[in-house]
Amino acid sequence: MRTTLPLFSALPNELLRQIVESSIPSTFHSTTYKQRQSTLCSFCLVSRRFRDIAQPHLLQIVWIKSPEQLEQVVDRLDSTERKDLVCEVVLRALPTACYEAAPLERFARHGGNVRSLALNVPYFEGYSKRVDLSFLQLLPSTSVYFLPRSQLSQLT
Repeated sequence: MRTTLPLFSALPNELLRQIVESSIPSTFHSTTYKQRQSTLCSFCLVSRRFRDIAQPHLLQIVWIKSPEQLEQVVDRLDSTERKDLVCEVVLRALPTACYEAAPLERFARHGGNVRSLALNVPYFEGYSKRVDLSFLQLLPSTSVYFLPRSQLSQLT
């Protein structure tokens, strides 16, 4: 038997959205990202109304640490009808990883709303071939900026 609290069902979506948004950081930081995603997943389990509000926030800030994770994110984005979900992206390329152009281009097609893109790509002999950066041309030019080396160390 399912019990619904009458007061909860009467709350407007704007108030529920405020509850969700005030419970999570609005920008990326490596120390809070995991907790942010966990909190959003918990909201998704509360009710359908909370899920409808919290789920898009799961893809607003994306921290990609591997080509496999990139594929998972792109598949999830492809399954949604919205192309404006992703607002902030952090891509950390490890020396052992190889990011192909196709998934990065698929990801960039969802980047119409990207306002922040941080790339942490180590530079050493031969590594430039492991991350195809041609996908950057598909993003809005206002999204691409470079962080000082001191701030890049915080993305680990």
